[in-house]
This record gives sequence, structure tokens and C-alpha cells, in this order.
Amino acid sequence: MRKRWFWSATNGPARVAALLLALLVAPTAWGATILERTVVHTIESGRTLLEEVHLRVKIDSSEDAQRWSPYYVALDENRTLESAKASVRLPDGSVKKVGRRKQDTLEINASGAFHSSESYQEIAFPHLPVGSILDIRTVVRVRPYFSTGRIALVLGDAVASQRIELRGAPSGWRWTLAGRDDRFTIEETEDGLVVRSRGLATHEPPAMATDAQRQGPILFYGWGDVDSWLEVAHWYENLLKPLARRPASVAKMAREATAGAEEKGDQLVALTRFVQEKVRYLAVEVGVGGYRPTAPEETLERRWGDCKDKSLLLIDLLAEAGIEAHPALIRASSTGSVNEDFPDPGQFNHLIVAVPTEQLAGTQLAGVEAEDFLFVDPTQDRGGAAWLHPADQDQLVLVVRGTESALVRTPLRPQQEVADLRVNLAVNEAGGAAGGASLELTGRHAAAILDLAEEATSSEKEAALRGLFGRLLPGVDVGVVSWSPVEGDLPAISLSASVSIDGLIQGERGSRSLRLPGLTATPEARRFKERDTAVMVTPGRTRTLWRLALPAGWCLPPTGELSTVNSLGSYSQKINVEGSTLIVERVSELDQRRVEPANLPALQELSLAEHRALRRRLRLRCGESLSRLAGAYRKR
Repeated sequence: MRKRWFWSATNGPARVAALLLALLVAPTAWGATILERTVVHTIESGRTLLEEVHLRVKIDSSEDAQRWSPYYVALDENRTLESAKASVRLPDGSVKKVGRRKQDTLEINASGAFHSSESYQEIAFPHLPVGSILDIRTVVRVRPYFSTGRIALVLGDAVASQRIELRGAPSGWRWTLAGRDDRFTIEETEDGLVVRSRGLATHEPPAMATDAQRQGPILFYGWGDVDSWLEVAHWYENLLKPLARRPASVAKMAREATAGAEEKGDQLVALTRFVQEKVRYLAVEVGVGGYRPTAPEETLERRWGDCKDKSLLLIDLLAEAGIEAHPALIRASSTGSVNEDFPDPGQFNHLIVAVPTEQLAGTQLAGVEAEDFLFVDPTQDRGGAAWLHPADQDQLVLVVRGTESALVRTPLRPQQEVADLRVNLAVNEAGGAAGGASLELTGRHAAAILDLAEEATSSEKEAALRGLFGRLLPGVDVGVVSWSPVEGDLPAISLSASVSIDGLIQGERGSRSLRLPGLTATPEARRFKERDTAVMVTPGRTRTLWRLALPAGWCLPPTGELSTVNSLGSYSQKINVEGSTLIVERVSELDQRRVEPANLPALQELSLAEHRALRRRLRLRCGESLSRLAGAYRKR
């Protein structure tokens, strides 16, 4: 059986340099034209759903041919293919029917995937010259795990004509169109609705877009008696009921893993570390296994499982230690969030653990959270109980806790996401400099790099480090490089390199100047200028510290501090002098993840302060006043 693996950022091939820099690469715009798209969802009796799709697609480039062939129809135990027909009209007018290939297995091995294994039906077209027109018709019968469905209203490609229809909706059904706009006309019918559109342009989301902006408008619909988040929690609790809980083997492991740990905080740390480090993350499930965990005893015995398996095992281990904990359904995404107004478990893609904070009073974890729960992600293999990956932060999460089940929000922890760049150089009379640079990372980047380092070869690591310091410090020659993990409660790593650069300081006495690059926390303001939609940013703290030992007799700039502080964070630049050593420190803090349009002026203020400082040349003029320097800074 052929398998395709889709890797997450933390367990793929070693692409270390790109990951270290956290570069955002804009997706290539799609170019095919969907001449016609018809999607009909029919709710049938017996909690079944019939999904009919008809597509006519014009191939406008060779890239389009590669994207549309093969065409995949997603299936699983509750999704069965009723029919699939396909043909292609070639540019010469001839028509060829296309047969479908045998059903195969698609396995998505991605940390944090809630339902990560499914089957697919593959429809492969022959050679598709530009101008070919594909005709695809599929019918899939669905037995949904929960009485909800959804239909995406945009696919990326331009769409000439589109009709989306829902039929057979019983009385009391519900629907919402997330991302409603005037490109779509909606007509409610006796048993459903019809959404029509014409002339949809290629969907190109803006930079730093939310998941909703990337996906475009989506029609959510539901039927049946479950229409609240409390009822969704009860649905999940019912899925767990058939599982055997807290067997003797789990109790025995809880005692062994917490041996020597007296307080609850230490026991929580020990049990979290055991599940994170000793139970390997692996997702191999079909059907309801995408939602229902494996029994904890089986997960413990085989020592592997997905997010649901690891979370339920940790919950039972904690229960044996007298620590209350609950499943927490979450959408793990750095750019997405749950639609609070439409209760639907299909919006979640991950399961973590919620521990009521009152149980941790007086322990080492008492100050980690300021809210009602400490959230722990057992799929993380670094950082323990004190660290939560940013994709899990600032998210609506459904804590499954009987009648007390509720949708709450996970905290933001920007103080745990830190990048600290330090450059120590000795400057010669010609303006060149040599010395060392170090970069200390804490949080998600450190965890990802440490994971990749386990797979990368020595030459890949060295090349990655050289590329990293070369990008952070343009123009430098990079010498010996090294890296090593940093022990502590959070994922951390220290990277270092010997560096030299010609012409760092330019000009002659009285007119010398230099520009000092460094880390940034904010995007450039031009990327969200005149934006009327939310912007997704990465909370955290960056610090760049330059220490330049200047030749004797050189002029030094005035000392002082320039700073900008607002509701989103802060930026500061400090200039100090110790003897003949010039010290420039820049610190940026960004405390929010989603910036709404009303707060974009504050983000622009921070961005302009940070990026202007990076572009501005620092002039070494004897006797120049700080007030004049500040005035020049503000004018730029």
C-alpha cells in the first residue's frame, strides 16, 4: 500500500536555515479557471448526507495540470464513494474518459492533527496540454460523526459560475456563512438554501492573514438537537464512555513516574514529561478513531499514540496521582480560531489537557497561568508542563468537564518566546570589525530547531548556521559555528559564530557612521497599510545587543534612550558608552496575536519605530546632542 507523508514543521526533513529565520513565503497564485462548480449537499434520513460535486476546469498552465491531476476524493469509514466520473476535452476538441485508480491510503503525520488518517479516491488524468477542460463528477455518502457540515465557497482558482445548494434540511436546522461578502447571493428555500456567485477572481489572501481570510467564506450548517457547546462536550464525553479507564497498569506507572515527587506541581511535571518523552507521537487511525482516543492502557503498553491518546493517558495518570484534569478540544493554529457562534466539534483539530489551577496553589506551577486552567499539551516533546506552543495560545478551547464544560480561552505567553542576538566586535582603524555573535532562542523556534537537529547531518547543521548568521548580519564572513541546547523549563538553544566584516563603519573622522542590523518583532508597516481586516502576528520578545570596541580617539555618539509603548507592546533603543566601547541595545515586545483593524495604528507605530531604527545610520560625531538625535529619529 502506497503511503504519502505530510510532515509538520517539527518533524520534517532538515530545512533548518529557513525555519530559524521563520520566513513567510507567499503561496504561488493559482491560475486555472473553474468554468463551473456545482456542490449539492443533501441531508437524508438516518443521519446520512449525500455530497455531490461537479467541476469543469480549464487548464491555463502546466502548473495547473500538475495541481489538478491526480484529483483526490477524501474518504474514510464514514465517507463512501457512490460514483466518480471524469473526462477531459483536449484543445483539438476530442474527449477522453478517465478511469479512477484503486483506493489508496493517505496518512497525514502531523503533530497536532485531530483526525490525521483518511483514505482517498485518486482520479489521474493523462497528459493535459494548456487549454484542456476537465469534467469531474463525484458523489460521496457521508455518515457524519456529528450533525454538521460545511462547504467552502472559494477554492483558490478563479470561478466563472458557481452554485452551492443545501437540500433536505429538517425543521430547526441552523447555518451561518463565515466571511460573508457581497460576491454571493443567498436564497433560503423550503428545506435548505442556495448560494450563487459569478466571476470570482483568484483567491489571494492578504499577507499575515487569518485562517478565515486564507480559506475564504465557508458555509457552516447543522441539524439535530445539538446546538450548544455544552452539548458538544456531552457528545465527546459519550465517545469516551466505551473506553476502559484507570486500569492497574496506569496506576502502577503513575507511582513509578512520580517516585520522589511530593507536591502536586512536581508530580504534574513528572507525569507530563513521561507522556511527552516516553510515549511517541504517531497518528494511525480511521473512522471514529479520528475522534475517539485509544484506551489509556493500550497507549501505555504500545508507547505511541496521537494527541487524543496521549492526552487521555496523561489525564488518567494525573487522576492516579490525585490531580484533576480534563480533555480540552482546541484548534491548534498560529493564524486560526474557532467560530464561537457555531458549535461544531469539526472546528477542532487537536486535544490537550486542562488542569484546574486551584489544585496547583503553592506549587512551582502556581504562577504559570492567571486563568482558571493550566493547559498542557502532551504532544510537545520539549518544554514540559510549563510551556505551551504558540499555536495553542490565545485559542478558544472546549474544556470537557461534565455539566461544567465550557468554551474558554487559553492564555498568551509572549514572555516565553524570546530571541536574543548579541554581537561583540572589535573595530579596526579602517572600519572593519571582528569578533563573535550569539543567538539564544527560547520557545517554539528552539523546540523546532532541536527537533530538526536530531535528523540533520553535521554538514547540514553547519550550513544552516552559516546561512542564519549571514542573513541576520548581512555582509559578515562567518567562521566557526556551534550550537547547544540550554537546560531549563522551556525549550532553549544557544547558537554562536565567529564573524568578521569589512567596512562596518564608513567615513573619516568627524563623519563616520554605521548601520546595525538586528532582530525584529513586527512586520514592516507597508505590509498592512490601508488594511481593513485583522492581521496575525507572532507575540514574543526580541533583543539585539551590539558591543563595539572602537579605536582610541574615535568620536562616540550621545547616550540615551528612545522608546515607544502602546497597547500592543513596546520598542526601545538604548545607546551607552563604556570607555571606548559603544553599546546599542534594541528590545521589541509584541503582546498580541490577532490585531484587529482598530488596533492597526498601534501596530504601525511600533513597526515604524522598530524598522526606522534598523534603517537609520548611527553617526559618530563628537558633541552631538541627544535631543538632535531624537529629532532626526522622529522625522524619518
